[in-house]
Amino acid sequence: MARVRKRSKFRTFLKVILLIVLILVLAVAAFVGFLTATEYRPGSVENLKVENKGTSSGSTKELTLMTWNIGYGALGESADFFMDGGKQVSTATKDEVNGNMYAITKEIRKANPDVVFLQEVDTSSQRSHFVNEKYFIENNTKNYCDTFATNYRCAFVPYPWPPIGKVDAGIQTLSKLQINSAERIALPCPFTWPSRVANLKRCITINKASVNGGSNNLSLVNLHLEAYDDGSGKAAQTKLLRDYLDMEYESGNYVIAAGDFNQTFSSVDTSMYPAHVGLWKCGQLDCSQFSSDWQFEMDTTHPTCRSLDKPYAGADKNTFQYYMIDGFIVSKNVKVKKVETLDLGFAHSDHNPVLLTVELPADADSRAGETQAKKPSVSQKVTISAVGDCALGKIEQHGYDGSFYDYYDRYGSSYFFSNVKDIFDRSDFTIGNLEGTFTDSKSKVEKAFNIKGPASYTKILTDAGFDAVGTGNNHIMDYGEAGAKDTWKALDDAGIPYAYNDRTVILKADNGLKVGIVAVSVLSQANEHFIKEGIASLKDQKADVIIVMAHWGIEHTFNLTQYQKDLGHRIIDWGADLVLGCHTHCLQGLERYKGKVISYSGGNFCFGANRNPDDKDTMILTETFRFKDGKKIDQIDLDITPCRLSSTDSYNDFCPTPAKGSEATRIIRKLNDISKQEMTGGRNAIRLKDDGSFKWEKK
Repeated sequence: MARVRKRSKFRTFLKVILLIVLILVLAVAAFVGFLTATEYRPGSVENLKVENKGTSSGSTKELTLMTWNIGYGALGESADFFMDGGKQVSTATKDEVNGNMYAITKEIRKANPDVVFLQEVDTSSQRSHFVNEKYFIENNTKNYCDTFATNYRCAFVPYPWPPIGKVDAGIQTLSKLQINSAERIALPCPFTWPSRVANLKRCITINKASVNGGSNNLSLVNLHLEAYDDGSGKAAQTKLLRDYLDMEYESGNYVIAAGDFNQTFSSVDTSMYPAHVGLWKCGQLDCSQFSSDWQFEMDTTHPTCRSLDKPYAGADKNTFQYYMIDGFIVSKNVKVKKVETLDLGFAHSDHNPVLLTVELPADADSRAGETQAKKPSVSQKVTISAVGDCALGKIEQHGYDGSFYDYYDRYGSSYFFSNVKDIFDRSDFTIGNLEGTFTDSKSKVEKAFNIKGPASYTKILTDAGFDAVGTGNNHIMDYGEAGAKDTWKALDDAGIPYAYNDRTVILKADNGLKVGIVAVSVLSQANEHFIKEGIASLKDQKADVIIVMAHWGIEHTFNLTQYQKDLGHRIIDWGADLVLGCHTHCLQGLERYKGKVISYSGGNFCFGANRNPDDKDTMILTETFRFKDGKKIDQIDLDITPCRLSSTDSYNDFCPTPAKGSEATRIIRKLNDISKQEMTGGRNAIRLKDDGSFKWEKK
């Protein structure tokens, strides 16, 4: 009897423990759900409000500019920080925050720059005791207009312990020159859910002011790039920054970008500030990735940043870890006179301010201060992102559990491309090969695999931001002509243009440039004529860029057939600007032929027809086409984002995800090896840099 009572008590104890565990699990799930629901999701481009009035007429030729990461007023000389190896989370009292902010604004007034670029400015954050530093700065500096862009907003950052808590912060630009317009440009976020919800959503701001009495424009770019990533985030953000700087410069503007790069410029000798083992290590910005139109300015006389692994006060200054990560990128039509790091002893921030003095020549289109009488040409560009096979459904051999249908019902339509949507959003157009059907038909044709999903799955494409798809492939007829017509009707109803054989697509960019698309399966070579005729038709429709999506090759091999090579060249000869191959379910090589790109296969991308493919490597191909005075420039501006078709390696969760760090490098080098092997003697093989970029221009 006693034994029975003991068992009963033990069961009761287990039930209590299980109940407590269940409550904790539900509480954590609810908290994560709350953070997800309230996640800050800025648009790709957002207009910013210009507050107050600048006092400069803009007629002066000489300007002084300051950049300063103010460490949210809480990272003075007595602070360390847990992310850098220190111990503190709360790094300052409210009085210390106010004291630091007073000292910071005093230094700004003392230097009296024409433009101030500030980073880590809190507006309502627990870490700075909810001091509104934006308003503090506005109220304690004079004669400036200003803009502010949020780059960190989270209702509650739950780590470490005690937690960081609520954060609302951003970057602020002050200008005596009147800012006429300003935009927030979203940068790629290297983090995925769920860590993404509590991380920064970094950005640049482009602030435009008139100078030289209104005859020229000055583009002021404020930035704060990624710090605590594996390097891939910094690289992707730097590439986007470069593209926007090029666009501003090609428009004939003076351009000055400033901020905390969290990277040292490769052109700067930082040997006097060696990296210490075990501490945070800054990245290196490869200046060779930029054209010769840019100047990179840092002053190494004094470090711009210190480590936060320990307080600065009382430490040995000779053995401390210092960094050079704050500086300026300046267009060549601006004459740099002086760059100077102000040594403030890191008394009130973990960064020192940096001053730049420049002279603006009368003509913004001059090079290095030499006036040209000729006005800037009209420059335009259009950027395309393309992915490989997208099977948005399942095959009949799959049951429901763990299938694409199951994931759709669990996570909804926006789940599948959620980890790459920010890349799509940065392009003018996103396209891909739709491998399968949208139909309810049960009348399948006899073949090994028949792919289908319901018509409602078109929402996956619209949520992801696809602008068009190709349906010229060997699965569009999986359910006969009726299934194909169901698919095309579903796409029409969703407003998604599609290309198929003699049906071509024209997409028109906001700047008026027109992109034409042809999509044909040439597994039957008899269909080849559709490509030639489609290109001719798009030429007649005055397409500025012509893209051909060719379904070809042998499945599951990196090797090209001779027909692929020959037809790829013919397609370029017929007038295409880009060839996108698909069908092989794996990546194939990249070739430069007559100044154009042939991507022989982009592999699978979002692929519901295989629950666990052996090869999960894939990519996003992004190419920018540039025009001057309506004429396409003979150049290649290509970026490959290496990806895995699943966010997990052990199975396919149908959520393509950018690869990071060594995994990203592995995929890029694999693609380079395939390209070299498949092009005769490596000739014309595109060799990507480790960051996935490839630039070429006809000499």
